[in-house]
Amino acid sequence: MTANSDQQQPQQERVPDGPEIDSAPAPAAADAPEVPQPQSPQPTSGPAPANVRRTRLGGLWLVFTLGAALLVLLLVFILMNGQRVQIHIYGAHWNAPVGVALLMAAALGVLLVVVPGGGRIIQLKRAGRRMLKDRERLVSRLDQAHADAAAPPPTTAAQ
Repeated sequence: MTANSDQQQPQQERVPDGPEIDSAPAPAAADAPEVPQPQSPQPTSGPAPANVRRTRLGGLWLVFTLGAALLVLLLVFILMNGQRVQIHIYGAHWNAPVGVALLMAAALGVLLVVVPGGGRIIQLKRAGRRMLKDRERLVSRLDQAHADAAAPPPTTAAQ
């Protein structure tokens, strides 16, 4: 199309927003049954809700809540398993309720996992710090080498 043909087209009239007015006559109430029209959702007033970021305090609250629920479940478990059993461990002998004995066994199992895992975490942190220091040292040496290479060579005085 050319610029002249664009100018010759009639511009469409802008229809204002709002309810449309039907120019056709409405049918009589006795002629047609009433059909409910679906309503479009109305926009809510105010800004859209923002995404709320999680906080440390919120996470702490969640951990304490779950911990309290876990303690209640453990208490119920201990109270329901009150039969006494004899425990022999490395020469020590005592009687304890079944629930306490099972929880003690679970706690010792957790310690068997946590202690070596914690040691490995500490070992990896130390190695990471050492690597970071080595990297910083190498970067400074590399920067110095680039600066030395970019500098013009020293000139000697002619004799």
